[in-house]
Amino acid sequence: MLVQINFVIVLIVSILAAAYKLPTRIIIVFALLAVLTTPKAVREWNNYHYWIGTKYIQELGPGATNLYECTLLALDAEVTRRDLTTYEFIDGESNCNTTSFSEVRWNEFVVDVQSLGIEQRTLLDKGLNATPTWIAFAEPLAQHHSPSVLMWLDIIALILVYLFVGKLTNWRKASLVLLFFLCFYGVHDRWIGNFAQYIAIAVSIVAVALHHKSHHRLGGALIGIAAALRIFPIFLLLGKPKIAWAYAIATGAVMGVFGFANSHGADAYVHMLTNLQLHSNYIEREPYNIGLSQIITVALSPDTAEQHMEIIRGNVSNTELHYQINPILTLLLLPLVVGSPIGIMFSLLTLSRYYFVLVAIEGMKDDERPLRALFAFNAVMLFWIGIDTTSAFIYGQIGWIIIFALYWYWSRTRSLDSKRTKTGGSVLQERCPP
Repeated sequence: MLVQINFVIVLIVSILAAAYKLPTRIIIVFALLAVLTTPKAVREWNNYHYWIGTKYIQELGPGATNLYECTLLALDAEVTRRDLTTYEFIDGESNCNTTSFSEVRWNEFVVDVQSLGIEQRTLLDKGLNATPTWIAFAEPLAQHHSPSVLMWLDIIALILVYLFVGKLTNWRKASLVLLFFLCFYGVHDRWIGNFAQYIAIAVSIVAVALHHKSHHRLGGALIGIAAALRIFPIFLLLGKPKIAWAYAIATGAVMGVFGFANSHGADAYVHMLTNLQLHSNYIEREPYNIGLSQIITVALSPDTAEQHMEIIRGNVSNTELHYQINPILTLLLLPLVVGSPIGIMFSLLTLSRYYFVLVAIEGMKDDERPLRALFAFNAVMLFWIGIDTTSAFIYGQIGWIIIFALYWYWSRTRSLDSKRTKTGGSVLQERCPP
């Protein structure tokens, strides 16, 4: 029930934020409503991959490639899952080799896996995809703390980002960035309950705020840290001065060296480089990701995409719907961020949709119109995803027309008011002087 309430709130807020220049106090109230209605439970998918995958990475191998096989053995199950070394779907008995576990550690692994209530569709995902630097930071935390404690890392990071950006820029900009984050269709109902999933995004937002205030050294350094944790924030350096690049490279190198502190040392980097190519080639066939390259891939090889969809159709809801809307909505989103680092990232990469919450950076600009357009885009996404497949197109189009009719009306009204203010009279008088 809470999920449905949250959906309605973020949809209404997105429409209003697209159509009107909301007062800051109203933005804060809407943000609080979104926070209060966000589900607070530990998320099974994220903690299975990132908490268990990191906690037992020494036994599961570089990249935790034996995670799914050992999970089947721990659950005494035999289901379809992904082979994390090839990304192919396989059946049959578990291939887990438990010799890397001590008896105590294996028993602990079994208890942890069973406690999360792993769903079969989770084993169709792509395992632990984290950099060695992220793992080096996360491993000691995972060893000593439970998911119910670790989920607070993202919450604390979001609070600190809000306070820092508000103090550095102004509270209206900070509130708009926060509100967009809380309403974004890829995040709104799932940003709580994870293990350090949004730390790199939080660091990236702070880095961009620093650049907007010409603090290029510290901003570049933070981009280097964020890139060491998640790689993709490196795109935020585009258009930045050379000094920012220098600091980003320096801090990124230091963070990279720290990454060798993970349980598998240099082997973790070898695995990451091998897996990057495999991962990037495969995700372009998935229905839940977004990016310009995905549109091209699916258009050129629809049979391959359809085969992939057939495998997971019975396990994941709205599979067909995502294949229908993601190409359309990607093309709608691109013009809103064209020329920006985020727009370039959209054009070159295919990533999970939650990564693109970084478009909230548009809220830091003095001109709020791009962010209002992004709120409108977000409302369309929510319309399309939140209803059943048969009516999605109809209601999506209606929602799009309503939102941009309001947005056009607001923009037109502001334009006319501005002209009246400058001339001291009516626009008609300006156009038809005596």
